[in-house]
Parts: sequence; structure tokens; C-alpha cells
Amino acid sequence: MESSQEQFGTTSSRVLVINHNLKVLDVEQREHQQIALHPGWNEHDPEAIYSNVVICLEEVSKRNNLSSQNVKAIGITNQRETVVAFDRETGKALYNAIVWNDKRTSDVVKQFSDKNNGNLDVYREVCGLPINTYFSAVKMRWLLDHVEAVRDAHEKGTLKLTSGKHILTDSSNASRTMLMDIHQLQWSDFMLGEFGIKKECLPEIRVSSSDNYGEISTIACVNGVQITGVIGDQQSACLGHLLKVGEVKNTYGTGCFILKNVGAKPVQSTHGLLTTLCYSLGEGQTYYALEGAVEVAGAAIQWAKSVGLLGAVKELESLCYSVDDCGDVYFVPAFNGIFSPYWRDDARGLMIGISLNTTKGHIARAILEAPCLRTAEVVTAMAKDSGYQVTKMNVDGGMSVNNFVLQSQADFTNVEIVRKKESEITGIGAAIAAGLKVGFWANIEEVEKKIEIDRSFKSDITESQRDKKLKRWQQAVERSLGFGWAETEEAVQ
Repeated sequence: MESSQEQFGTTSSRVLVINHNLKVLDVEQREHQQIALHPGWNEHDPEAIYSNVVICLEEVSKRNNLSSQNVKAIGITNQRETVVAFDRETGKALYNAIVWNDKRTSDVVKQFSDKNNGNLDVYREVCGLPINTYFSAVKMRWLLDHVEAVRDAHEKGTLKLTSGKHILTDSSNASRTMLMDIHQLQWSDFMLGEFGIKKECLPEIRVSSSDNYGEISTIACVNGVQITGVIGDQQSACLGHLLKVGEVKNTYGTGCFILKNVGAKPVQSTHGLLTTLCYSLGEGQTYYALEGAVEVAGAAIQWAKSVGLLGAVKELESLCYSVDDCGDVYFVPAFNGIFSPYWRDDARGLMIGISLNTTKGHIARAILEAPCLRTAEVVTAMAKDSGYQVTKMNVDGGMSVNNFVLQSQADFTNVEIVRKKESEITGIGAAIAAGLKVGFWANIEEVEKKIEIDRSFKSDITESQRDKKLKRWQQAVERSLGFGWAETEEAVQ
């Protein structure tokens, strides 16, 4: 998560120094390039990401005199769904990382849709996920189909979809691939067969908090320090909030990711949500979640700035409050399709309701309200799937510093929105996973005492106002569906 209001997720690598009181003592960040070779594509250079992490570690170590003598453990949290293929013999990446929001795999999705008579939910019972460009397996299949070096390494047995001395991942990351059995928390032979992927190319799956992830051996300032926590970014935020059964969190980054802890057994969604891991710390400490994925949140602000619709992020809140409402203007940021609960790759972005009376304040409101309205759709689906209403939502991420956003979220969901004093919740989650394993904290109860609330937000509008708002929003979304163009064969080759 970013401490600056100017930045949102997926764009940078960060290293945090966190003490026993769960206070962030220092942060170092390096941005990496977003590589878009074609419309709908998004890649990252894995070597650049690794280099940035090393630089960040070295910088915070210098400033804080860190070494293996005073660093108790390291926790890692990462983008989920993003895929990199490495050659086991050379340790080099065979292609750039294909990012979670990349849409090049539409042709792969269509192949599986045709194979299963249009049923994109055919694998949900096994892996908890629909067939969609979002998830890792279709990206792996694309690499095998389109990148000769990856295909050759796969056939020779030298391909690895992770890199290093220890070929490992945790169950939260594995749960986002479509290849893990959501019940057994191990790779599914059936799903591997469906996608034509060899099990030996995949990392071993472990719990998020483990003493078996190895130790740092190539970065002098922290050589010998154990890695005892590995967890996907959204699950890490769940742990950072210490999300209890029945509780919900929302992280406002590049997109919004709303997870509800549903307890020790997976809950299958019939309303467009995802069945996934919440977090797993070991024996008797595995929790599942229902997740709603909103594809665009902070990314919409970055886009609006880039085309001149909005100015500095720090001015957005006052700009939104310069008008009484959105002036009946709605913005659907479906730049490359729309995720939960629709799962429509053919949706495209739109702004509707503009008149000669529309001001920059109305446009700013529409853009900032959009992820809150999308979140409201997810909260409604969660209530239907779980059988009870959401009453409180814990929030974090770059946009959560904006009071207008959180008040809008409370208004559109009629849910209490709670913001913690410490904003780096995702990083804190990774620290908790790592620290618990080495006894830095004795147990979850000790950690819980150290978390402080900043403030909460409750709805200020009536039920009829809320219903009218959500109805108008639904009309806008319906107009965005089906407007997308299909990628040509030339574009995906």
C-alpha cells in the first residue's frame, strides 16, 4: 500500500521496517514500468522488480542499521495471479511477468468456454474460480502456446513458474491460479490436465507462516535472515486487519478487493464472487473467504489525471465537496472488462449523464464514487451468498486516506467503514505471518492489542436515496456491457 496519495497498487515494490508495536518505522519504494505492447496487455520486467527490492532493502538497512543481528524475520507479500516463467537451469526469466489485469488471454478463455458449452463456472467446485483472463492458469497456457522458449523449457522439464533455490509458494497465492484444489490446498491433477501444465513446473505449496521458506543469501545487508511469511497481497491485508469470521475488508489500490472471512470451510458463490483462501497459518488456523474483485479503483484516478480530467490527487476531496452530488453523472471504469459479479470481458468504460451543467466537481465525484458503487454490488452479493448482511468493513489502501471515498462507501452500502491508524495494512499482514512463526509475537491475541482505529464512517443518506443511486448505477453498468471489441488474432500473437 502506498503512503502517498499520488500512488496506487501494482506499480511499485516496497520494503517496510515494522517493529514489535506494529508501527512502520521506515518505508522505501521503487516504481517499475508498466509495459503495454498491445491494447489490453500489461507486463512487468521481473528483473527490474527484483533489482528494486534489493535497492529498497539496502536503503532501509543503511538508514536503520539493519542486519541479521536485529532483523528477526522477513515476510513477503506480492501481486496475486501475475505469472513469470523461469528456466530452472539458468534462473533467468523466459518472458516478462504477465500482470493480473492483462487481457491477452481472451482467446484461451474462449477455447475453454467453447469446450464447456459456454459454462465458465465449470471448475468452480474444484478451484473456487470461474474461467477468466484474471487468473494464472490461462496466462500460463498463453505462455506455452505463444512463447517458444517457455514451451521448450516445459517440454524439457527445465521450466519453473517461480525462481530460486527453494521452489515454493503459499496456499493464498496458489488459490488464485485455478490449479489448486480449494479443499485439499494442493495442486489438482485434474486442473493441471485440463490446462496441460506439468506439476513439476510448479512450486510446492505451504502455509503462509512457515519456517521452511529459506533464508536470504544474496543480499549482504540481510544475509542469513529467514523468510517465514509468504502471502498474496489481498490475503495479507486480511491478516493485517486480523479479519475474524464474518468480517469484511476492502483494499483500495489499483482495483478494489473485498474479502469476507467465511471460516474453516469454503463457501461456493452463486452470485458472481470467488471462493478463495483468506489465510492459513498452520494446523487449525486455515480460513476461507468470499472475494469480490473490482478491476479499477485508483487506476481510474491515474487515467483521469493522464487525460487532463483531474489535477493533483490531494485536491480531489475538496473538488468533490465543491458540489452537492454527482449531478446524475456516472462513470463505469470498465477499461478492459468488468469483474465481480459480472465477469464480462466485453464491457468497456463509459461516462454517462453529462449535460451543459456538468462541472469538474461532478466528474470528480463520478470517478471517486465508481469503486464505491462497484463495492456496493459486491457487498450485496456477499449477503446473498452467506445468508447474512455485512455490518462493518475494514479498509486500507491508497484511496482509503480520502474521507469522501469512505463516506460514499458508507452511504452506498449502509455499512460502517473502519479505517486503522496505520495505513500499511498489507505490509503489516506479511509481517504478522513472518513474526508469529519466529515468536516475535506470541499469538494473534497479542498482535490484536496493538492495532488502533483512526475513525469510522456511517451512512448519511436515506434508504430511498441509496436505492435510487444504486438503480441509476445499474443502468449505467448495463450500457457498458457488450461494448468491447474482440481482440484480433494479430493482436494476440
